Amino acid sequence: MSVADSKLILKPVTELLSEKFFIPSYQRGYRWTDRQVTNLLDDIWSFRLNSETESKEAFYCLQPIVVSKMNGEWEVLDGQQRLTTISNWFKGKDGTAKINFLTTLLNDDESGKNVKVIWYDVSDENTSDNFAIDIFTRLNIGKIPLTNAELVKALFLQKGNFQESKAILKQLQIASEWDSIEKTLQNNAFWYFIYNPNNPIKYDNRIEYIFDLMKGKSKDDEVYYTFYEFQKDYFASKKDKNSPPDIDRLWLTIKKYFLSFEEWYNDKKLYHLVGFLVDCGHSINKIKNESQRRTKTSFKSWLKDEIRKQVNYQVDDLSYGRKEIRKILLLFNINTILATENADIRFPFFRYKYEDWDIEHIRSQTDKQIAGSNRLDWLIDVLEYFTGERAYSAEDEIEIQQKAIDELEGDEKEIADALLEMITADEIEEEPFNELYLRVSANFEEDTDFEDKDCIGKPCPP
Repeated sequence: MSVADSKLILKPVTELLSEKFFIPSYQRGYRWTDRQVTNLLDDIWSFRLNSETESKEAFYCLQPIVVSKMNGEWEVLDGQQRLTTISNWFKGKDGTAKINFLTTLLNDDESGKNVKVIWYDVSDENTSDNFAIDIFTRLNIGKIPLTNAELVKALFLQKGNFQESKAILKQLQIASEWDSIEKTLQNNAFWYFIYNPNNPIKYDNRIEYIFDLMKGKSKDDEVYYTFYEFQKDYFASKKDKNSPPDIDRLWLTIKKYFLSFEEWYNDKKLYHLVGFLVDCGHSINKIKNESQRRTKTSFKSWLKDEIRKQVNYQVDDLSYGRKEIRKILLLFNINTILATENADIRFPFFRYKYEDWDIEHIRSQTDKQIAGSNRLDWLIDVLEYFTGERAYSAEDEIEIQQKAIDELEGDEKEIADALLEMITADEIEEEPFNELYLRVSANFEEDTDFEDKDCIGKPCPP
């Protein structure tokens, strides 16, 4: 949603009474059962009964109604079931209940304690004869659902939240900072440092992950749980009914939350310690809470203690087939990098998670004979280890790689230069490759005489 328009707003049900709606023929008919109708209306009634303890401005929010203006009427593209759910709940209820329910349902915006819909007007997207069908199809196959992030943005950027003379400037400021956060999160190196792909909740707008963390959303919570929680904060930030919400304070809370992750990402040691725990399934909210109540030194010590708990195994009991081995090998990789203090090398959590590396990738079980196209893959992987940059082909990102190599020193720079030279060569010759392979192995002090490849490090005792 652009700052200037108001295509996505919160609209009281009472404002819908004077409008005309029609359901296009391509949509299915009304399908809700008595149970679905009753559940919705019971939920509204529960809100009514509990609303005495709520802020007067609190309201019950229905899920989105997506509409498009056509010949003075609203074509309903999504939300038909909610709009037409109006009867059968009242059976068995006395007259007072009916009046109270209707009062809650139909209060106007100023009265508060009412019911609102998330109103999404897509009239300006009407550019073809098949526009409505296209929108309906995309909505129903899940490609353009309204997300919590979009709804929070719409809530925060309403013009009425700000002094009229500063409204546009404040909207632009928040929108710009919002986009900057989202851009950082779209960087996979950053994203997979704080997020695991096995998370049951997936994100197109990655800033929504920050919102979900702030509000403690779980996979069992309703779809718009996070939006409703921010909505409570929105009304709670008002000094009184007639004052605007304190958007500056709410937005600053979000920025500070995100900046904690950015600080960890930019600190080499914190990046690796936190990244390891996150990969092990450690609660990132617990990590953040600890960081807030500790000094930086104490926080790092706490992280190390938590890591020790994750790898509290007897080495003699570890073998290739045990699931714990993956943690051990990952930690070996990370410790090797942290021991290389003078090089700007980072473990690529994004590749480790996204490519779903198996144990073979971390520590090969096979004889160390690399041939054919595997040589180029090996060269690219090792060069990335030294430079922190990925080159996907001989022609790709070579200039970036060279700049990264120029910042290295000593043997690391010489090896990285040789790797890049071989990657960009027309042909990878066997003898020079083998020589470089041995040089890299020697650099890592790699033992090539394992007798039992199911063991960790040097040969296991009989």
